[in-house]
Amino acid sequence: MTKQLFDIGRLETAYIDESAHENYKALAPAVFFVNATGTADAKRLLDQMPIVRSKRATYALHRVGRFLLGTSSNVQ
Repeated sequence: MTKQLFDIGRLETAYIDESAHENYKALAPAVFFVNATGTADAKRLLDQMPIVRSKRATYALHRVGRFLLGTSSNVQ
């Protein structure tokens, strides 16, 4: 499911705290940039992710605004 969300452009990028993963051999904190129309849309999208559905991860939403260059398709 997560790969599908990346493939259709709903998850734009993800950052994982590699040092936490290496030190604790567990799920590391991650940040996902979500392409959503609002809070409800972002929640629906994140709630589809297997790691959230299985209750192995939780999330907090933080609005970051628009992508500086317009859309990811503008980046070369």
